[in-house]
Amino acid sequence: MKVNKKLKDKNGFTLVELLVVIVILAVPALFKNINKAKAADLKADYKAFKSASLYYYTDRILILRL
Repeated sequence: MKVNKKLKDKNGFTLVELLVVIVILAVPALFKNINKAKAADLKADYKAFKSASLYYYTDRILILRL
């Protein structure tokens, strides 16, 4: 009985409690990074589409003038 009483009186956090707090704090940061990556990917796709369409229309104008 004395051992159980000493363990109950001990101050501090358990490993499980610390892991739960770390997970709660880390999840929003992960989603933020995922959204940033998606935005960067969309910007790259937009630039690629813009340059491809510019090349296409430039070629079409040159072909039509010939």
